[in-house]
Amino acid sequence: MAEVTPEPVAERLEQGDDDCRVVDIRHETDFGERHVPGSENVDVDDELTDDPDAALEELEVLPEDEEIVTVCASRCAAE
Repeated sequence: MAEVTPEPVAERLEQGDDDCRVVDIRHETDFGERHVPGSENVDVDDELTDDPDAALEELEVLPEDEEIVTVCASRCAAE
């Protein structure tokens, strides 16, 4: 899994790159306060610690044919 900086991701979103999906995995309240424009929220922050299998189930809805860029508060959870 590659680590990316925000700038190239923002560029791709601004250009309307449909093959790149940004998923913010922080709590819904944190997402509501501030997030990457064009990103979507899949709140699995607690599940990653408490029940990783539940987190995986929630993330399974994401398409496999798109590049998924995950955003979290600590950078560790997104890995």
